[in-house]
Amino acid sequence: INGGVNLEKLPMIFPLTLLTATAYSIFYYVISQGEIALTGTINAMYPLATIILARLFLGETTSGLQNLGIMATLAGAVLIAWPKNVKVKLESWVWWGAAGAIMAGSGDFLTKLIIGKSDVYTFTLSHELAFIPVMAGLWWADKGGRSVPRLQLKSWWPTLVGVGMLQMGVLSFYIALSLGKASLVAPISSAYQAITVILAVLLLKERVSKRQIGGIIATVMGMMLIAYK
Repeated sequence: INGGVNLEKLPMIFPLTLLTATAYSIFYYVISQGEIALTGTINAMYPLATIILARLFLGETTSGLQNLGIMATLAGAVLIAWPKNVKVKLESWVWWGAAGAIMAGSGDFLTKLIIGKSDVYTFTLSHELAFIPVMAGLWWADKGGRSVPRLQLKSWWPTLVGVGMLQMGVLSFYIALSLGKASLVAPISSAYQAITVILAVLLLKERVSKRQIGGIIATVMGMMLIAYK
């Protein structure tokens, strides 16, 4: 509301935002089909779907250095997420992870498309409203997920703070999509995994492997190449 909402365009974009809300919501069901360490690794490649769709339908182009930066960023994301002692086999988690990556990447592409037809604040309002019928549909379909956990402030306040921070990050991502190319914004956004690892080391005293350090370096170098003019 602070940024200005175009109420005339809201009905026009709402059907499309139902698709983005559905894609982001069903994603959690997809990753539940296997260990998150495994499905999450494949899902780290979600920007590829955004890049391909943006080039096919939005006509976006990138320079040679930017393409190199995209590859380095994606490689870094996979190295960071890759679990220990896992051999590459075409098991079910590969297909579920790929499905999650396609859905997340397609959701980002649709977000860029809708923002282009309206604006970032009108889309944000429509997107949040779209979650109401989507959540109602999932509640109707998912009988096992209807039970509400016991609400205790002591255990829930970190979740509430985390969700609040996440929503601020999501809004920043939408603003970035409104200003730049989806094929560049999506790979840069995947760098959140590197930030997670760094914070885990500093605050939780977790150890990182050489592979993860290499992934962080690749991610940072990739972001620098994408931003280079």
